[in-house]
Amino acid sequence: MPKSTYYVTVATGLIEELQALQDKANRSHEFVVEASVEEIAVLRDLFDKQAASEELTFKRATIPYKTADQDPSTERFNGDILNIYRYLYEIGTYETKKHIEKMGILPRLLSPDYHHAGYEEQKSKQ
Repeated sequence: MPKSTYYVTVATGLIEELQALQDKANRSHEFVVEASVEEIAVLRDLFDKQAASEELTFKRATIPYKTADQDPSTERFNGDILNIYRYLYEIGTYETKKHIEKMGILPRLLSPDYHHAGYEEQKSKQ
């Protein structure tokens, strides 16, 4: 499987094979990956899944009495985002991996069962 360079922007779900000329100066992409066509298809599927969960989260946001705490759609959205970063870390260039490491989300990426301190305690009180 030959690999090509792709430029990825998580916020928009954009995956480009060619870096735009203005992008070289402004660097509007966040990550660079070296991936096969099959790996990019997996990444596109992850973005599609995240977009669907984002829509559910948006619908929940319009209900004023329902909080985002422990909301299944919010948890799904957060999980989808982490899966995207986990996969970007897997197929990313050295610079991409270093950038993701600096983001401070690596413990959650490497351990999907990670919870913030006190999370379980708070959950059991309700």
